[in-house]
Amino acid sequence: MFIPWLIAHGLDVGFLYRAASQCAIAAFAWLDVLVWTFVVLALATRRLAVGERKLWFVGTGTCTVDVSPGLPLYLSLEEDL
Repeated sequence: MFIPWLIAHGLDVGFLYRAASQCAIAAFAWLDVLVWTFVVLALATRRLAVGERKLWFVGTGTCTVDVSPGLPLYLSLEEDL
């Protein structure tokens, strides 16, 4: 849904913010995604700092797609380590 919206409105960050915060449920959903993104990236960065090299997949998946692939990938790799 983001690509058609981006084609229709362009990369107007102000309009994106207004549209996302228009109702409380949408604002909560965006806040939820931002908080979990921060948490997953912080956990992966902490593990990368101690030498775990496989976890760069987590950052790539989280930043390119969403937390949806990043969190399960982190948990899966954490279980294998």
